[in-house]
Amino acid sequence: MNTGSISPLDEKNEESGVIWLETVLLRVDVNKDCNKLRIAKQLILGSNLPQGLKNLCLEHLGLITSP
Repeated sequence: MNTGSISPLDEKNEESGVIWLETVLLRVDVNKDCNKLRIAKQLILGSNLPQGLKNLCLEHLGLITSP
Protein backbone atom coordinates (compact mmCIF):
# COMPACT_ATOMS: atom_id res chain seq x y z
CA MET A 1 0.00 0.00 0.00
CA ASN A 2 1.34 3.38 -1.00
CA THR A 3 0.15 6.91 -0.51
CA GLY A 4 0.97 9.72 -2.89
CA SER A 5 -0.50 12.39 -5.07
CA ILE A 6 -1.83 12.26 -8.59
CA SER A 7 -1.37 14.53 -11.56
CA PRO A 8 -2.87 14.34 -15.04
CA LEU A 9 -0.79 13.01 -17.89
CA ASP A 10 -0.59 15.00 -21.11
CA GLU A 11 -2.22 12.14 -22.98
CA LYS A 12 -5.73 12.54 -24.34
CA ASN A 13 -8.46 11.34 -22.00
CA GLU A 14 -10.99 8.82 -23.28
CA GLU A 15 -14.67 9.72 -23.37
CA SER A 16 -17.53 7.40 -24.25
CA GLY A 17 -21.16 8.31 -23.56
CA VAL A 18 -21.34 9.39 -19.95
CA ILE A 19 -18.10 7.63 -18.94
CA TRP A 20 -14.87 9.62 -18.73
CA LEU A 21 -11.63 7.70 -18.33
CA GLU A 22 -8.72 9.85 -17.24
CA THR A 23 -5.15 8.64 -17.01
CA VAL A 24 -3.21 10.02 -14.07
CA LEU A 25 0.29 9.59 -12.72
CA LEU A 26 0.73 8.55 -9.08
CA ARG A 27 3.65 10.23 -7.36
CA VAL A 28 4.34 7.84 -4.49
CA ASP A 29 5.19 9.33 -1.10
CA VAL A 30 8.61 8.31 0.24
CA ASN A 31 6.86 7.25 3.47
CA LYS A 32 3.20 6.41 3.98
CA ASP A 33 1.26 9.56 4.82
CA CYS A 34 -0.68 8.80 8.02
CA ASN A 35 -2.94 11.83 7.49
CA LYS A 36 -4.06 10.56 4.07
CA LEU A 37 -4.73 7.12 5.55
CA ARG A 38 -6.68 8.68 8.45
CA ILE A 39 -8.84 10.64 5.99
CA ALA A 40 -9.41 7.50 3.90
CA LYS A 41 -10.49 5.62 7.04
CA GLN A 42 -12.92 8.39 8.01
CA LEU A 43 -14.42 8.44 4.50
CA ILE A 44 -14.85 4.67 4.46
CA LEU A 45 -16.36 4.49 7.94
CA GLY A 46 -18.71 7.40 7.18
CA SER A 47 -19.95 5.86 3.93
CA ASN A 48 -23.11 3.83 3.43
CA LEU A 49 -21.15 0.79 2.23
CA PRO A 50 -22.04 -2.58 3.77
CA GLN A 51 -19.96 -3.29 6.90
CA GLY A 52 -18.22 -6.25 5.26
CA LEU A 53 -17.03 -4.07 2.38
CA LYS A 54 -15.89 -1.36 4.81
CA ASN A 55 -13.84 -3.96 6.69
CA LEU A 56 -12.34 -5.26 3.44
CA CYS A 57 -11.35 -1.73 2.37
CA LEU A 58 -9.80 -0.95 5.76
CA GLU A 59 -7.95 -4.26 5.75
CA HIS A 60 -6.60 -3.54 2.25
CA LEU A 61 -5.37 -0.15 3.47
CA GLY A 62 -3.63 -1.85 6.39
CA LEU A 63 -5.79 0.01 8.90
CA ILE A 64 -7.23 -3.15 10.48
CA THR A 65 -6.21 -6.80 10.47
CA SER A 66 -8.51 -9.68 9.63
CA PRO A 67 -9.63 -11.92 12.51
